[in-house]
Amino acid sequence: MSIPHHNFGDVPLKHAMVAWNCARSGDPRIAVIPHPDMDGWTDHLKLTSTTGACWTAWEKWTKAQRLAKLYVEVWHIVCRDGVDPKAVHEALLAIPEYRDSLSGETFFWTPKGGQK
Repeated sequence: MSIPHHNFGDVPLKHAMVAWNCARSGDPRIAVIPHPDMDGWTDHLKLTSTTGACWTAWEKWTKAQRLAKLYVEVWHIVCRDGVDPKAVHEALLAIPEYRDSLSGETFFWTPKGGQK
């Protein structure tokens, strides 16, 4: 389950920290939290794993490098940690650069009425 991105508004890729719990924990939630996490949202939301802007090299990388690394990390979150890809996608929508990278396909979009 993703935590609604409107909780934090848009989070620029340069400051986007992805925080989640593995499916094995029984609580596979995910959120994008602005970094630095001065208000302790990672702890407050009880999310145990983080990646992205919390890395020291993240800020030094180009936008393209950060976006590529984000996609690699997402692959691990879904495949290794078992977090629902739809929840991951919903969480990442908080990142404008992620939204800009989408091809316009409607694979994850749900039409009005909730049926796909």
